[in-house]
Amino acid sequence: MAALVGQDLQRARELLGSGGASVVAVRRGELLASEPGNRLVPLLRLVQSVGPGLTGAAVADRVVGRAAALVLVHWGVAGVFGEIMSESAGRVLAGRHVLHLWGTLVPFIANPAGALCPMEAMVQDITDPGAAFLLLKSALARHL
Repeated sequence: MAALVGQDLQRARELLGSGGASVVAVRRGELLASEPGNRLVPLLRLVQSVGPGLTGAAVADRVVGRAAALVLVHWGVAGVFGEIMSESAGRVLAGRHVLHLWGTLVPFIANPAGALCPMEAMVQDITDPGAAFLLLKSALARHL
C-alpha cells in the first residue's frame, strides 16, 4: 500500500508541476481532479467535487498549512505533497500517519504582510479534522 501511495504522490507532484493547477489529486495512478486558483479555495472545491473518492488518494498542493492538512485528513487522503508546507501541517499529517513530503518546510503559512494566514489562525487550536473542515467551508462558502 505504501509503495502505491508513494507512486501516486509522485504522479500528483508531476501533474502539479506541469500545468496551471494549484492542487491535484491522484489515486491508483489516475488523475481524480485538479483545481486552479490560490489560497484554500481550490482545495475545498476539489474535496467537494471528489468527496469520499479522496480516501486513499495522494494530493499535491502549492501550499499546505494546518488548515489544508486538517481538511485532507478529514477526507482520508493517504499522501500529501506541499511545495510549501508548514511545520504544523507536518505534525497533523504525521499524527494521522499520512505520508507527507514538501519542497520547503516553513514555521507557519504567512499572509502577504508576514503575519499568520487567517485560515491558519482560524484552525490553530482545532484538532478535530471534521470540525476544521466545516468551519473552513463555512468561512469560504461565498468563494465555492
